[in-house]
Amino acid sequence: MKLLVTISLCLATAFSYAQEKGVNFQNNLTWAQVKERARKENKYIFIDCYTTSCIPCKVMAKEVLPKPEVASFLNDKFISVALQFDQTKTDDGITKRWYKDVKQIGKDAEVAAYPTYLIYSPDGQLINSIVGGSPDAKSFLTKLQNGLDPKNQLVNLRKRYAEGNRNPDFFAYVRLSFATKLGWPGA
Repeated sequence: MKLLVTISLCLATAFSYAQEKGVNFQNNLTWAQVKERARKENKYIFIDCYTTSCIPCKVMAKEVLPKPEVASFLNDKFISVALQFDQTKTDDGITKRWYKDVKQIGKDAEVAAYPTYLIYSPDGQLINSIVGGSPDAKSFLTKLQNGLDPKNQLVNLRKRYAEGNRNPDFFAYVRLSFATKLGWPGA
């Protein structure tokens, strides 16, 4: 009996450590469940948009996202999902179940390059996107933190633009990936 208890405790500890070691992606949930959970827990939603052939996506998944400081930040503030944006013959059931939602998310968020990281508010509104990888955990954390800053959120950038802000510094500040999302002429 002692052996069984000892083995159970060791497995529980190992499982707990494995859970804490990386980002706790919730791919087993549906998009509706992700949004509901984020609302209930008052957490943001983080979506890792990747393709199977994307080398920077693989580098980010292997070298940046598992870093303790990144995983801790994401697990603390977000409900996270890693979504495959291409379709292959070897896709598992969970990936296939996401096909329809991935197509809609990609269309709504205008995902055109990989990797793209989408940030949604707890009420399910797209507030930011990060296009491209990062060379290290520190720079990716900075991008995530900037993405949560209200002055950088799409809704507030749209408002500033609608209110007539045409300052060159404002335009320089806004990333190119936001141009079409903001509805700017000529984007």
